[in-house]
Order: sequence, then C-alpha cells, then structure tokens
Amino acid sequence: MTKILALIPEASCTRGCLEAAAAAALVDPGAEIVAFHVRVDPMHIYSSDEEVAFQRLRESQEGTAEARARDARREFEAWLASASPQIAERTHFKEAVGAEEETVQHESAAARLLVMARPRNLDGHDAFHAAVFLSHKPLLLAPAHWKNEAGGRIERHILIAWKQTEQARRAVAGALPWLRKADKVSILTVTKEGQQLDTAKLIETLAAERVAADLLRAESIEGRTSRRLLATAEELGASSLVMGAYRYGSMVEWALGATTRRTIAETTIPLFLAH
Repeated sequence: MTKILALIPEASCTRGCLEAAAAAALVDPGAEIVAFHVRVDPMHIYSSDEEVAFQRLRESQEGTAEARARDARREFEAWLASASPQIAERTHFKEAVGAEEETVQHESAAARLLVMARPRNLDGHDAFHAAVFLSHKPLLLAPAHWKNEAGGRIERHILIAWKQTEQARRAVAGALPWLRKADKVSILTVTKEGQQLDTAKLIETLAAERVAADLLRAESIEGRTSRRLLATAEELGASSLVMGAYRYGSMVEWALGATTRRTIAETTIPLFLAH
C-alpha cells in the first residue's frame, strides 16, 4: 500500500495539509494517509538546560507540547468527520514523541509522498526542513489554509517549472504518478531574452511515461522568477506546480534561495517540491 505521510506539526495548518493529502490520494485507490504529529516534549528529548529552557519559553506563546498535540488531534478529527468515506477509511492519526526533524526523517522512510501545509511555528519549520533536506522524498506543499474546492483534482493541469538541475529532475520524478493522470501538463522555462533551456531530455522522459506536455518560455517579471511562475500558473488555471526546491545546501538556501522561498510564500496552489 502506498503511504502518504501528512505532516501536521501545528493545529492551524492541519486542514490544509489533509486537504492536499486527500487530493493526492485520489490517483491511487490503495493509498494510505498517515496524519503524523510529533510531540516535541523537552523533558523527553533534550539534555541541556538551555534547550529545555528554550522549549519552555515557547509554551507561553504556543502552549505546551501536550496542548499542541491535543489541538492537532482535534483538528484532525474535525476534518476526518467531513471527509468522504473513501478517504476517511484509509486515513489515520499517528503521534510520536521526539525531536521534530529526526522523527520526521525516520517516519518518512516508508512514505511515497510527504505532504504539508505552509508552516508557521517552530515545529512546522523544523518539519519542513526535514521534509525538504533530510527525507529524500517528494513533498507536496499546500498553502496554510488551502481548501480543495468542489473536490478538484490537483493533477487536472500540472505546470512544471523547468531548470536543468538535479532538484528539478527529482521533482518531476516524484510527481510522475500525478503527471501520468493529468488532463494537461505544461512546461515553463523562465529565461533571459534570447536564452533557451534544453528541455529535450525532460520531454523524452515524459513521453516515455505517455505524458504529453506543452512547452512555454517566458522572461521573469521585474527580475523575479517566482512572479513569472505564479503568474503563468494563474493564467493557465494550473491546479498544481512542480519545481525543484533549494538548489544548494540548506544553510545557503535559507538565506539566498529567493525563488523557492518567494514561490512558497505567495502560491495559492499546491507545490510538488524536491531538493
């Protein structure tokens, strides 16, 4: 059975995550959705006084680890009650106590796809970091409060943001189950005037999977590739976007990965990401 790991480190993003996970599961009738919450309890996982003190300081802003876990479970149960029977029967909640990044990395080993909604709190950002840089699995990232209106299909029209990088290739490979089921696939390369990116290998890869794609070329908007990607997605009515995430190492990318960071911050549709 295919495992879709829905990461819900914070209650406020639970519904958006589960909506995206359910939409992703529609392409595979045998897919299992595991809604996974890590209870980051400092008394169980940290050894130094400083680390314990920092986590305790969070409690005044975000509540205790127990309260955060309880809130996440409550949001899960509320969402599950409104889910379709075919999705509800293959979705369950799982909780583990541990450090966020290490526990997410361990749990993701058996997953085909990781799903998150855009993070807000510290646990959420730690889960996102683990999903992108440590899991070696594709990540479907939804806007924080994303709602799959009228049961729409995220694979209806998929836009691929193409660059000749390993990250982009991995993103396409990770999204293949959805690309195969797509009604329409478009490839967008964002280049400077007169410049072209080689898309022959990508088109060959997709053709081998019986995926036909339209090819689009455009320039950035005001020097920002992210604006062009999102503007094109909106113009096409794309239902999801596939792109490589953070070309360099994690420390460099947190500071300089502008295209990925801005796209994540501004998107209104789910993103298939891979590092």
